[in-house]
Amino acid sequence: MKNLFLAIITISTVGFWRCDNANKSEIGNPKSLAPPQYNSQNSEKKASETPFSDPTFNAYWYAGKAELCSYDYFINRYDEPRKGYQVFVFVTEDLSKSKQVKLDDAGKAGDDRVPVLKLNALQRFQTGIYDYSVMSSLFTPVDINNFKHSLKATTTVQDWCGHVFTQMNLKNDKYQVAQFSYFESEGDKTSDTEGVAMLEDEVFTRLRIKPESLVSNSVKIIPNLTYTRLRHKPIAPQNASIEIKENGKNLKTCIVNYPEIKRRLEVSFEATSPYKIMGFKEFDGDKVMSEAKLKKSVMSAYWSEHDVKSEPLRTSLGL
Repeated sequence: MKNLFLAIITISTVGFWRCDNANKSEIGNPKSLAPPQYNSQNSEKKASETPFSDPTFNAYWYAGKAELCSYDYFINRYDEPRKGYQVFVFVTEDLSKSKQVKLDDAGKAGDDRVPVLKLNALQRFQTGIYDYSVMSSLFTPVDINNFKHSLKATTTVQDWCGHVFTQMNLKNDKYQVAQFSYFESEGDKTSDTEGVAMLEDEVFTRLRIKPESLVSNSVKIIPNLTYTRLRHKPIAPQNASIEIKENGKNLKTCIVNYPEIKRRLEVSFEATSPYKIMGFKEFDGDKVMSEAKLKKSVMSAYWSEHDVKSEPLRTSLGL
């Protein structure tokens, strides 16, 4: 009995140690977020060794924190207006070019390492008795000169009816699409897009990197995956144009127009770096289908603020 008791204690201790160690390697580990060779605070490194040529960009995005923005959010769902909230999480990290997953050890990855600006976009809103939880993730290489398109995008939509998950991976000059759904007509299935095209969510990440790189009179764009899911539209490139207009004091508006499907996206952003997203509107024809207005914005190493005493920090985002 004594030996059995000692064995139980030993197993419990080892299990606790393993869980504690696992927590230290979570996605938000500051060391993996800002690798030494790309740390903007390392004065010994030359500008050419940083992920992007703009020192303002590097100082903002490689300081070991993420930008968290909360928005008042409206969406037209089932032909009725719904109020909710949206959160944008912008953060830099290193992606594996071959596996298209976050690298565990960027220092050993060599040429497989691609610095990206990641956007996690979350929406929460109610429809009657039940609610929706929507999240999209986008991984856009910081080096937009050598990487013309985002490497990966995922979207999940959850409500009381069920769960839909879509993932797109850039492979061989096209996006490989995997979709899983409780709807017979939508999943489970895989497909390839007809050639490579810009992703609509890329507008938000590219605005943060280099806004003028978006402007085009004619461009193929794959609409937002939340739009295709909630409107039951196919995932396919559409003809579009992108323009940027002045919008008052230190603001500009990026307008994405799809003439054939009567869709338009207008994104308001700061005219100077870091080009913070102030809000957006999504139109079907002349009808506003969703709208977000910036409420709060903070810089935070949020991955380390997961204990109970950090819960009040949500108030800094108005959540």
